[in-house]
Amino acid sequence: PQVAGVIALLLEKYPNLTWRDTKKILAKSAKQVNPSHSSWVTTGKSYTFSNVFGFGAVDAAQALNIASSWTSVGSSSSLKVYTKEANIS
Repeated sequence: PQVAGVIALLLEKYPNLTWRDTKKILAKSAKQVNPSHSSWVTTGKSYTFSNVFGFGAVDAAQALNIASSWTSVGSSSSLKVYTKEANIS
């Protein structure tokens, strides 16, 4: 519920944000949970990420701050679906 509330707040203030913008803003604005934990890595896109904590805890104030000067990455114009066929005997 907390993340949904922050997304609602972002979209109320900045209605032109796309779902991709929102996802990136939340990832960039998240606070690291237990930053000394060994699972934290920095990705090639300079995001900190943990297989245990994800991007971290949502930070509404920081998300709004980032969104205030955000340049949209646009919306996705296509969806690629990959499937793996299985043989069932």
